[in-house]
Amino acid sequence: MNTVTRPRILVVGAGFAGVECVRRLERKLAPDEADVTLVTPFAYQLYLPLLPQVASGVLTPQSIAVSLRRSKKYRTRIIPGGAIGVDLKAKVCVVRTITDQIVNEPYDYIVLAPGSITRTFDIPGLTDHAYGMKT
Repeated sequence: MNTVTRPRILVVGAGFAGVECVRRLERKLAPDEADVTLVTPFAYQLYLPLLPQVASGVLTPQSIAVSLRRSKKYRTRIIPGGAIGVDLKAKVCVVRTITDQIVNEPYDYIVLAPGSITRTFDIPGLTDHAYGMKT
């Protein structure tokens, strides 16, 4: 019997790039054409350009958090967690789940779109007394 396996596409990060990648893959590929997996610590995408409207009270925080599990036809599997390593030769991404388990997630194709964090430059007290800004 000839067993054909679908390619496994792993997308790391659910910011603008990661979510758009998943959406395009779902539009372009038939359900049986590939298995798409998204690694992200949250079940939502935060729409950062609207944060000033939330701060000013024009919008609620919930209105800028877009659910990643938006409908039943959304077929991407979500792994709640973050990538902590990638073995390019073995084609395995090491993921720390939100329950602190370490999972080896195999892939055939990987998209790395983890986003960014605010750097603190090891300034004492900065993380305790300041907020990062993305502009």
